[in-house]
Amino acid sequence: MKYWRLIRLCLLVLPFILLSARFAYAQGFAVDFTPIELKLRPGEKYVGFVYATNQKKETVHLKVYLGDWRQTEKGAVFLKLGEEPQSLSKWMRVSPAQLTIPPGGSEKVYFEIAMPEDPDLSGSYWGVFFVEGQPQSTSLESGQAEGPTVGITSIFRFGIKAYVTIPGTEIRQATFPGAKVSPVKGGFDMTATLENQGNIYLKPYVWLELRDQTGITVYSEAHLLKTVLPKSKRDYTFELRKLNLPPGRYTALIIADYDAPNLIAAQAEIEVKGK
Repeated sequence: MKYWRLIRLCLLVLPFILLSARFAYAQGFAVDFTPIELKLRPGEKYVGFVYATNQKKETVHLKVYLGDWRQTEKGAVFLKLGEEPQSLSKWMRVSPAQLTIPPGGSEKVYFEIAMPEDPDLSGSYWGVFFVEGQPQSTSLESGQAEGPTVGITSIFRFGIKAYVTIPGTEIRQATFPGAKVSPVKGGFDMTATLENQGNIYLKPYVWLELRDQTGITVYSEAHLLKTVLPKSKRDYTFELRKLNLPPGRYTALIIADYDAPNLIAAQAEIEVKGK
């Protein structure tokens, strides 16, 4: 039986070597939730729209409203409007606030972003607006003849995130402050935490390479793209199991290209032993 042993874990910087519209469906309506990513100078304005489509056989009623959000290592946390210091939503407007869409119909949700005339604006700002359906109720029977019936009310909403970066003020800097390897049956899981130390949001391309003692890459795998907000951290985990590698020592690298002169990487030395 093969098993894996972590030999050494370290962090490093590598020299630079590299250089859709989406719809969500629920409760019979669909919303284009492609993130809005803009570069605007102080005083500039942008107006756009997204589509909401009714796929049900009856009319749907939706409401549209603004919110805020911030990031944790595990994902987004949505906040009340005004709770995020770098809020873009305070400069956003959405209309209409209510939508009534007939069966098979579509309506536009308009948004406007008007940056203030403030020379101190710098880096990135972000916000979100929500398109929310009506509450829908369902019942769950207890399974007993005299048992109670439990009602459950569900509300679906879609958040369309917006980002604005002030051109000419960008500070782009990131690092991997931590990483860990966890041996599991058939292989290991490797997680590296990326920290955005700059003032703009990043969407780094992150991948893993497994190299043998001669430096040849014997396995590679790309991670899903994730947004990392300024002064925030994000975990990137790779589950490497059942690779059927021959016994020996390997170097595992989680590498990030965030459009800077250097790549960054977290490195672990791992040993695969035979039966």
